[in-house]
Amino acid sequence: MKLKLICILLCIQMIVLSGCAGNEEGSIACEGGQAAAGNIVSEGTQAEAADSIASEGTQAEATSESIADESEHGDIEQTQEEEPIQEEHQTLQEADRTMEENQVQEEDQKSETVPEQDMATTTPEAVLTGIEERRIMAEASKDKPKADPVSKQNFFFDTICQVTIYNMPDMSEENADRLIQEVFSNCRKYENLLSKTVEGSDVWNINHAGGKKVKCDPETIELLVRSEMYGKLTDGLFDVTIGGVQDLWDFHKENRPVPPQPDDVKSAVAHVDYTEIEIDADEVRLKDPEAMIDLGGIAKGYIADRITRELTDAGVSSAIINLGGNIVCVGSKETAGGMSDFRIGIETPYSDRTQIVGAISLQNRTVVTSGVYERYFIYDGEEYHHILDPATGYPVSTDVLSVTIIADSGLSGDCDALATTCLLMGSEKGMALIEQLDDFEAIFITRDGTLLQTSGVTGFTEM
Repeated sequence: MKLKLICILLCIQMIVLSGCAGNEEGSIACEGGQAAAGNIVSEGTQAEAADSIASEGTQAEATSESIADESEHGDIEQTQEEEPIQEEHQTLQEADRTMEENQVQEEDQKSETVPEQDMATTTPEAVLTGIEERRIMAEASKDKPKADPVSKQNFFFDTICQVTIYNMPDMSEENADRLIQEVFSNCRKYENLLSKTVEGSDVWNINHAGGKKVKCDPETIELLVRSEMYGKLTDGLFDVTIGGVQDLWDFHKENRPVPPQPDDVKSAVAHVDYTEIEIDADEVRLKDPEAMIDLGGIAKGYIADRITRELTDAGVSSAIINLGGNIVCVGSKETAGGMSDFRIGIETPYSDRTQIVGAISLQNRTVVTSGVYERYFIYDGEEYHHILDPATGYPVSTDVLSVTIIADSGLSGDCDALATTCLLMGSEKGMALIEQLDDFEAIFITRDGTLLQTSGVTGFTEM
């Protein structure tokens, strides 16, 4: 029987609202530059998609695997209200009389500028001047060049985040930039709320409370409840209390990283258990004081959903949000030939963001790719990557190199959690899980290079 995920999410909302009544409701994208590895936004031919890859620095620095980019080989990616028209009700007789009066005035007056009334009443045909002027202005506006897309980057959640706006009401660089800065302010708010490394955040406070209750923001509660749901859905394979284990592995270390000591890993794994999170209305505590929450596997997608809502509420009709590889395509992109879908390329694993296996066409949808090659190091000839098995504390070993999850806009947080989960499960179990869930599709790349797609994938072209 299919799992109705949307119904579950609605139940989560009800739980949060009932527990946090009176409080207002409260993840991130990069496009190009030092973006997170994997997905390339392109539009046009398949060759154009293949050429559109934005680099993110070293593999060890990568935190996700989606890149929103504009190809230099083609179109990549990508109202003012009209005033009511009032007809001028003048008779031809009145127009003739006015013309005669104007002829007299012309004998007595010489001016470099034409008075406004002369423009409206100089000839009998001027009866329709108001309508005609507006028609001419409307025609002229069609030929007026549209404002260029506005794209800005910032750094949040330990990754490059990028927002690109293609169209919005009163589209201009100034207006788009102002809105993007508001978005970045909210990104900072979420980082200060959900990051385990920001002192004073809700998550930091919970982890350092020694098992005592901590009052939290409603959005923190909502995300913890959703994380708990995925813990149950995956029988603990997705577990946000893995923070203590993750701290033992330093995939960002500039000097040569080394695996942690086995005894340290064993000790940390003993405190990984999402059921130790206790939520009571707007208060949270860890029943195991040594457990540690890390929302990195779901937070960016959750935030991407909130940013999407912020942009659409502001009237944005075409945009790309890329928060470290969590990509949301808002609307579609206007091109010389009309409106077209955004094209998102899926990176070839270990290609250092120079090749893609294919591209998928999207509008009003989200795509999240997670891969074992995003962050890893080699020690004594063995690869250690950042997808850790909560049962062992070591990098998981399956037949999958990357998983791309596709869904409608608004489900990026769920895509985030599902991508990590499917990497942990392997291709057989991961494919089976996505096939059971409404609203989600997936593309798997296995270690032997095979591409696997769930039954509902559309718009994907293999390169």
